[in-house]
Amino acid sequence: MTTAIEADGLTKRYGRRTVVDHVSFDVPAGTVCGLVGPNGAGKTTVMSMLLGLVRPTEGHARLLGQPVGGRRANPVGALIEAPAFHAALSGRANLTQLAILGRHDRRAVEATLETVGLAERADDRYRTYSLGMKQRLGIAAALLADPAIVILDEPTNGVDPQGMRDIRGLIGRIAREDRTVLVSSHLLAELEHVCDHLVVLDHGGCRFAGPIGGLRGERTQLVARTTDATRLPELLDLARRLDPAADSDAATASVTIGADRPDEIAVRWQRESAAAGIPLAELSQRRATLEDSVLRLVTPKDAA
Repeated sequence: MTTAIEADGLTKRYGRRTVVDHVSFDVPAGTVCGLVGPNGAGKTTVMSMLLGLVRPTEGHARLLGQPVGGRRANPVGALIEAPAFHAALSGRANLTQLAILGRHDRRAVEATLETVGLAERADDRYRTYSLGMKQRLGIAAALLADPAIVILDEPTNGVDPQGMRDIRGLIGRIAREDRTVLVSSHLLAELEHVCDHLVVLDHGGCRFAGPIGGLRGERTQLVARTTDATRLPELLDLARRLDPAADSDAATASVTIGADRPDEIAVRWQRESAAAGIPLAELSQRRATLEDSVLRLVTPKDAA
């Protein structure tokens, strides 16, 4: 599969402070890749280096096989942080101005308004738009040049649930147009619905890069809930004999472990709990979520 985005050892230092530390990953063409991590992990800086807005201290990046900053046959569209438009102009007028300045085909204005679902509100002033509509207009601006790669930084930040659903659907439509999408977000449940690949950053370093299934895997989680919350520490001790990474939740008086052979482990856990006199109200299986998988990779203080 052709590689659309290649980061090789990207590093950025400001004085003695390293904000991105030798980050390497590839994004296959035609896929949606999520760039995730805690606040301050380096997501926006990595995206800015990919776009040539920030110069790396070390390392390099290529887009569609060409070095960042070089001449490219296919343009790259981006929305980094919050979009900025003229408040008194309509959505259509704002995009038209950008098309003229960028020497883009003005017919692209109508096409992109249709793509992002703003055609019916195109003549309304920007100041009347909801936050979700403003984000979608920013994405429309990123699509004006018909880019092969689209880079979106936190496009759902501050958006209400309906707006999130709209943007999630929009990302899927963009990807189906044979484009490559790199999107950052701290809302892992949203990315789980649209991403093929994932890059996990923490403290400026890359903790995982690859297909999303490779991170989540097929491992099942077992959740045991006791009717006696005072016995929760004992239940956790038992669980850690089965999985050292077992975790407890005092609010629900439950303990969660990962299990490669869930049926076998469940029988053993139930037997040992009964032998210890720990009453169980529930012992159930569930598939690990993307959030579960990512939080295993980041440091506890950032996972909070």
